[in-house]
Amino acid sequence: MNRDWTVDTCVLYEMVNENYDAFYFLNRIIKNMDKVALDQEQQIEKEYRTCMDKIRSESKYARDFISYWFEIIVSRCFIKYCGDLEIKHKGQGREN
Repeated sequence: MNRDWTVDTCVLYEMVNENYDAFYFLNRIIKNMDKVALDQEQQIEKEYRTCMDKIRSESKYARDFISYWFEIIVSRCFIKYCGDLEIKHKGQGREN
């Protein structure tokens, strides 16, 4: 059964801490051929790419896995474009 997910960047950042729950969750999305929701304005994709850039210097393992995960998600079209983000959600999480 395929599922649709919205993956918060905090899950990606948990890879730096070698959080195996985060690893198994992201890996399971690939294995199950689930979809990851992205908005049409590409805000979520930008947040993922910013996350990868920040992680780049902290953990080679996390960076490599997240880059691989994102490539798979994009290349296999496991993406569900769900429209624009609501105004109240735009820019959230950037202050942290």
